[in-house]
Amino acid sequence: MEERTISSNQQHRIAIIGCGALGSEIVFLLAQHEINFMRLVDRDFLEKADRGSHCLYKEHNFLEGMPKAIALKELCEEKAASVKIEAIVEDVNRTNILSLLEDIDLVIDAVNNRFTHQLINEACVNLKRPLLVSWIDGSHGAAMTVIPGKTSCLNCILESKEAMPDISLNKTKSPLPQTISAIAEAQVFRAIEILKNAKQKFEQRLLVIDGKNSARNTIDITKSKIQPNCAVCNNRQFRRLDGKIGSAHIHPIGENSLQIIPFTPRKIDLPTLAFNLSEKGDVLVNDFLLIFKKPPYELVIFPSGRTLVRGTTDSGIAMDLVKKFLVSGK
Repeated sequence: MEERTISSNQQHRIAIIGCGALGSEIVFLLAQHEINFMRLVDRDFLEKADRGSHCLYKEHNFLEGMPKAIALKELCEEKAASVKIEAIVEDVNRTNILSLLEDIDLVIDAVNNRFTHQLINEACVNLKRPLLVSWIDGSHGAAMTVIPGKTSCLNCILESKEAMPDISLNKTKSPLPQTISAIAEAQVFRAIEILKNAKQKFEQRLLVIDGKNSARNTIDITKSKIQPNCAVCNNRQFRRLDGKIGSAHIHPIGENSLQIIPFTPRKIDLPTLAFNLSEKGDVLVNDFLLIFKKPPYELVIFPSGRTLVRGTTDSGIAMDLVKKFLVSGK
């Protein structure tokens, strides 16, 4: 892959993966700068339970079950009409991540699970794209800059006991607003600096935020010191990208839920499916998804056939529900 050259007068293209509490604030701040294009990617939708942490969204977004990427796009276009924004409601996985990022100059990772963090890191190293990684768990957060071939990558610090802070890459606690704001501001500042001068030397330090105590610290993550022989950025072993780890057809997502991704994407007629299911349970449908509630289970169905099954971690039960209500519509 050829490295994309960035100059101060170029049409900058940024991809933000994850439009939750942290990602939405990063996007909103970026929209206030002269960013020409932003691609927002998120697989999830807004629910009433998100109101406390997703403060930028509007009330009707929660009531209508709007996909986060779509709602954020509409919000930003109201504030910054000159910015071109593309919203993609998709699960980021090894089958689509390269196509999502290949025409992008800078990637911002704001997801909340370890596997996707590592997958994004592998894709950016493979494509030679600058990457800003950030994660928050409760009151603590961290952020780092990855410039492939020049700095440490995420895998470098994961393989280093000294460099990796004690902050889970899987969200286990609700993020603190102060921590969200501090990490978002830091990442936006770094993004603008990278786009202005891609050839500058970046300080190789991991930012660590403690929002509860209004404290911040940095950790030296100079590549030569923490991991001179990384499996990913030195040896180019992309085990998640190559499908050797994870990317299963069905896998856990969130608490007591499973996600099922069809091997071959389908084209689901959501209004027709909603009509067929309306007598079987409670249905909420919009242009982007269908929510079907049949206690104790809930199915969230997307046009591609991707389905979230809530109320079980048993793959057999989940598949039976999909076959019964999605495939047969009975």
